[in-house]
Amino acid sequence: MFIPAPLNGKYLLHTLLLAWFMSLCPIAHAQCAIQVENKGNPSSVRVILSKAAGTTVELADDRQKAKAFEEIAHILSATGAKSEAFQFYECAMKAGTNVKMYEGSEAEDMSFRIELITERAGHGDISGALTHIKDFPEVESQDWARFDLVHVLTMQGKFEVAEQVLASISDSKRRDSALADLAGYADDARKFAVADRAAHSVKDDIARIQVLTNLGLKLANDGQRGHAIAIFAEAVDIAKRLRSDDEGRGTGGAPQHWSHMFNSKDTMLGCISTQQLQAGFGSGADDTLAMIEDKPAHAHVKYVLFNERESLAASAGHATKREKRRSVDDKSTNLSPTERAIELAESGDYTGAVSGVSNLESHERPYAFSEIARVEAQRGDIAQALQFADSLPAAEKILALLAIAETLLDAKDR
Repeated sequence: MFIPAPLNGKYLLHTLLLAWFMSLCPIAHAQCAIQVENKGNPSSVRVILSKAAGTTVELADDRQKAKAFEEIAHILSATGAKSEAFQFYECAMKAGTNVKMYEGSEAEDMSFRIELITERAGHGDISGALTHIKDFPEVESQDWARFDLVHVLTMQGKFEVAEQVLASISDSKRRDSALADLAGYADDARKFAVADRAAHSVKDDIARIQVLTNLGLKLANDGQRGHAIAIFAEAVDIAKRLRSDDEGRGTGGAPQHWSHMFNSKDTMLGCISTQQLQAGFGSGADDTLAMIEDKPAHAHVKYVLFNERESLAASAGHATKREKRRSVDDKSTNLSPTERAIELAESGDYTGAVSGVSNLESHERPYAFSEIARVEAQRGDIAQALQFADSLPAAEKILALLAIAETLLDAKDR
């Protein structure tokens, strides 16, 4: 049974306070502006963000508005202005509630709102992100949001917080999938206690076998052979309780042919056997092979193991010859218009760069223009970059301003 660590008091208290604050002040998070001094330096990050925020407020497209507010919040967070970042994350969430699935649709775009939540958590505001999961009335949508949030947290190595979040996922299949995700990232990070805890919390037998065998392989590669042997033995015990492939429908455990249609005893024993061989337990792999009852499946796994042994031997013998060479001719012979424009901007040909992207499709222009502005800022010509940004339509102007602000912030950090 999965027992999460005690809920981190810091996150819980912060979450409750945020919920209380927003319930008392429903318009407090709608103040989407950045105050600057009257004579602020036009090349400062704060002044540029203020200009971007002012332009964003006027956007008619709520999707563009939400993403722009989100990007402003990310940059503010990176500067240490956490309270203002929170304010702009709230502006993004408010705009996100008006985003529909497609033009003319009445249905809200849940995936877009969930993306806003996970992006927010990924940039450090986990408490604020958790607060908005409760915005969804349907439990299924809340589970979806928590699952995506767990994925982001595990990718960032925030395993303990991820454990706390996934404990609230009500759907068992989605929770098992989140646990498998957590275990995979944790054992990659050599956090084997976390991976072990997650693996043993998976309810579905098939999923648990897969997570356990992956953990066993990582433990063996880490030199923890005794623990790995115990994990593989546990996986074998679970597989032996599954039904047998006595109808000849099994894949024989070939990893490249896994299918949930054939999740039976023989298939999973074959999967375990191949993983044991990869982990360096040749005799264990043979012992597991011997447990496969279906003759065609047994023969197939035996063949797979033979090929795996040949492959392992060949790779060991040619380990020193594996350098990949890249031909000089591969370089930028087929660049896109945007890539060519960036190269021109980097070489100092600003006019050529702008000319090169002026005829792009409308959906391609914002990124292309923002990259030209970024290059100009990187080259130190902030005035030129700002002048270029000011010449663009609103949506493109915002992205260009944000690219300039990010560049200035990166330069300051360096």
